[in-house]
Amino acid sequence: MFPLKPHSLQARFLLGLLLILACLGGFFALSLFMHLERLVENEARDRAALILAQAEAVQSYVRNTLRPAMYRNLSEDTFVIEAMSTSFVTRAVMNDNNLAHDRFTYRRVAVGARNPAYEASNRERAIIARFQEDPELTRVEDVTEEEGERLFITARPVRFETSCLRCHGDPAEAPPVLLAMYGAERGFWRKTGDLAGMTMVALPMDQAVSGMREAVLSFGVLFAGGALVLFAVIHAFFNRLVVHNLRRMGGVMRRHFPDEADKTMPRRGQPDVGIDDLLGDMESLALHLSEARAKLRDYAANLEGMVQERTSDLATEATARRTDVELFVGLLDRLNRSSGKGELLAASLALIARRFGADRAAYACVLSASDFHAWPDRAVQPELPADWHDLAAEGAPRLTPRAWFIPVQTSDTTRGLLCLYWDADHASGPGTADLAQAVGRQLGIAMDNLDALDNLLRQNALLDSIFEGISDPLLLLGGDGRVVLANSSARRLTQSLKGDDGRGPGLTALLDAADIAARMGDGPVSRAVTLRDGRSFAVNAYPLGGRLERGGRTVAYLRETTDERRMLERVQQHEKLVAVGKLAAGLAHEINNPSGSSTATRTCCAPPPPTGRPRRTST
Repeated sequence: MFPLKPHSLQARFLLGLLLILACLGGFFALSLFMHLERLVENEARDRAALILAQAEAVQSYVRNTLRPAMYRNLSEDTFVIEAMSTSFVTRAVMNDNNLAHDRFTYRRVAVGARNPAYEASNRERAIIARFQEDPELTRVEDVTEEEGERLFITARPVRFETSCLRCHGDPAEAPPVLLAMYGAERGFWRKTGDLAGMTMVALPMDQAVSGMREAVLSFGVLFAGGALVLFAVIHAFFNRLVVHNLRRMGGVMRRHFPDEADKTMPRRGQPDVGIDDLLGDMESLALHLSEARAKLRDYAANLEGMVQERTSDLATEATARRTDVELFVGLLDRLNRSSGKGELLAASLALIARRFGADRAAYACVLSASDFHAWPDRAVQPELPADWHDLAAEGAPRLTPRAWFIPVQTSDTTRGLLCLYWDADHASGPGTADLAQAVGRQLGIAMDNLDALDNLLRQNALLDSIFEGISDPLLLLGGDGRVVLANSSARRLTQSLKGDDGRGPGLTALLDAADIAARMGDGPVSRAVTLRDGRSFAVNAYPLGGRLERGGRTVAYLRETTDERRMLERVQQHEKLVAVGKLAAGLAHEINNPSGSSTATRTCCAPPPPTGRPRRTST
């Protein structure tokens, strides 16, 4: 340990630490006191709620069980107050001597009480007034002091029910025993729902508060002891870890700067060196560093040429990188502008040759060396190495002083070889091979994209020719049922449905009648629709699947069946006429058979005519 000086840095540090510990102790003690106070109030609240619940249980038993039983067994004029009055029984139970050790006060009071002994005091009148002003208020809790004692009060309102009006309604209907005990002036003429008074429980809190203060005091004593121990430990560690190490630093400075030790560190042999003294030694170190910086400025003057050279190299590299970016942007721009592979290669070869300063540039297809593109002379065939197929397949560029051979490939396939030629030797930097490989890949990707675009255009033209070549109306419907695309037959059908004046319903009425939009999610739909003008159509809808079909698109195929329907109606009418003719012939035959039989029977049974007179026959 080192003796503390009154105004030293170490003394100020320890004093601040002591104040911090004192503030923490006060804060924790106050927090503990407030927490214990809330716990005491919550415990008092729970006890008061339990006591009120017990009182209400007794009242409920008297009101719902005991009183009706007494009315059934006694005469109507008989009233036993000890068994039939809820307030009397509750007071008797809650004021029992067996509950005295629980230390609580139970009060059932009212304003204008029948028994003057239970008239509300001023404090109780104020609580009853709160219940009267707010009929929805069901409970009042408060902490107050009375005669120097701290109390926790809980009160609940009591309201008259219908069963209570026999004793608190009209005095003429009240039991005689009540009139004899209390008279006919107090406690009558009440109505159902009126405030009868309140039940209140008061719990003393002095004992709990005294225990709470003792707990806080004990905590304060323990915290003070722990704070003193912590203060001593921090003091010891501060001297060991801070002061001791600073003295070691001063010793290092004296060893490395022995000439300046006697002038800048005169206290090195004194045993009571503190932090302030060591700071003085640090100032001597700062002075020495300042002198060293001045010397470095002199050295920096000689390094200015090296810095300028490095700056020039960085500027050249930045220009090269900017040129590379412009090259890649130019390749993308040529891809967007080119309509074919030849046009793309012609423009790209010029860009790449200008970027690297090449005199000539060429591209050879890996499938056939005769398929090539050259710049600036398109007719000059490139000079390829003997193993150029293997070189293109390996994917690594070959850079020679006068020729670069760069494979043009993507991640899946090799397309060809990019060749750059110089008339004189051309040097390549350390990152040139990676840059050349990136240029080859970029050119291969551009060619793949161009081929994919050509295939897409051809497929689009093929699908368009198929779509337009279908003779029947064909529609592509969106997810909302609207027409996205229609072939020429569908457009002619639309014009015919609209009519010459253009006021007809068009395809919209036909699709609405088929209810295609509502049935798109049910799979293929086939509907027969007849319009108001008598034309009929067969509508077939086929939902399109696949991840590219978003929004539930549908292909609708329309076919007019008006002539077929009319022909079918005529055939059905002809068949009906044939069936009616056959039915009429059958009926005539069935009628003729009984008529002929009856005529023959009558002829046979008739008597012979007189002699000389011929017999009459009928058919």
